[in-house]
Amino acid sequence: MNERILVVDDEEFMRDAIRLVLEREGYAVAVAVDGQEALEVVRERKPDLVITDITMPRMGGYELLTALRKDPKTQNLPVILATQKDSTSDVLTGWGSGADYYITKPFASEILKLSVELVLKEAGGRAELAKAKAAQAS
Repeated sequence: MNERILVVDDEEFMRDAIRLVLEREGYAVAVAVDGQEALEVVRERKPDLVITDITMPRMGGYELLTALRKDPKTQNLPVILATQKDSTSDVLTGWGSGADYYITKPFASEILKLSVELVLKEAGGRAELAKAKAAQAS
């Protein structure tokens, strides 16, 4: 498994917990403490998936998601919002902001693993479809 995942959370415990679960599954994991740092890491490491909290200092998850979606180089980068915000309106706002998936804290490690697998599989399917369309067009 070569997928690179960026975990963005201002809480060290949460970053470490998510990182540990994903590394045990064979993922290469980088971390960032907020959205600003995450944008730098995205440019440098080009992750296959971003998992981000919503509420963070300097730049929160929604602002990060907006910045990623505006940049043609990262507009299709899968993003999972992982947050304590669990009301229906919070979840709908997350989906409406362009998130690929939304999970609420605290979550079981199995939920995290399955969410990551699902989002990466979906992203891979979209990439294959785009390649097939490009091949047909040429």
